[in-house]
Amino acid sequence: MNLCSYGCGQEGKYLLKNGKYSCCESYKKCPAVIKRNKEGQQKTKQFKECPYCHKLISYHIGNQYQLHIKSCTYDKNKTMYKAIGDINKDIKRWQNWYNKIIEKRKLNPVLEGYKEKHHIIPKSLGGSNDKSNLIYLTAKEHYICHLLLVRITQNDKIAYKKMLCALFKLGNCNRHYNSNTYKIYREEYIKNCCIGHHNQDGEKNSAWGKHWMSNIELKISKMIKPESIDQYLQEGWVFGNKVWLNNEKKQKQQKEKVIKQDLKKKELINKKQLYTDYYKIYCEEGWLRFKEITKYKYSKQNFVMQCKKYVDEFIPQNGKKRGKKI
Repeated sequence: MNLCSYGCGQEGKYLLKNGKYSCCESYKKCPAVIKRNKEGQQKTKQFKECPYCHKLISYHIGNQYQLHIKSCTYDKNKTMYKAIGDINKDIKRWQNWYNKIIEKRKLNPVLEGYKEKHHIIPKSLGGSNDKSNLIYLTAKEHYICHLLLVRITQNDKIAYKKMLCALFKLGNCNRHYNSNTYKIYREEYIKNCCIGHHNQDGEKNSAWGKHWMSNIELKISKMIKPESIDQYLQEGWVFGNKVWLNNEKKQKQQKEKVIKQDLKKKELINKKQLYTDYYKIYCEEGWLRFKEITKYKYSKQNFVMQCKKYVDEFIPQNGKKRGKKI
């Protein structure tokens, strides 16, 4: 038996023109050849260190390195921070302050007076609700910790936005800011969390002055400029985004109402027929015999109430006994 000449270890079923044996009709389909080609195509990622934040960024794929440097240089304009070269030192200092507050409260927990629960690793950054990640702080310590978390996470844009949101949620609970800190962090909050992805506001926004319009027949929605609105209205378009979905919802709701009404009607008819039959047996045989024949589960009062509802021929008993006279 001849083995494959390309190193996969399988039987060489095919003899090629070059005099070698292959497990497949073409040597390119051999598993060993495919594996070697993949390894050759995969290039190792190369990294460069950012001169500002000292992060390792890959410059092999796209323009990641240049884009990162632009974002880092943009951070110089932040009024609350120093030059970017000093930021890492400040972050370490703020992290130490944060750790000291947590360690202090672990050793000396708040036993008396007002206290607030705090996640040591914030929940939005991957923290859990375990007891090991929860601690009670005073109101002042809780506010300072969230202020420090904003400053600690300034190099990570996503975490920074989350901590800004957490700070202002905390601030809505009847807290008072220093005027300077409020001004600084409010501006940062609006810049990072309130305005759109490209920081376009007012007339700079690409959607400024446009209106959503929908074609119900074609099921299409578009943002349309004010000059061409009349033309679209003549063609049968309607104001609103995805209006056909609302119409479909209304149709479904109407169908469900009709189905429910039909079910109720059927139930009424069935119950009327059932209790009229029961009422006849009850009038002829009396309550005890009625129970033996029909095996009715509920009380006599319940049966009388049901008969009042569903039996047209019902006559109140008024203290007289029903059933055959002996």
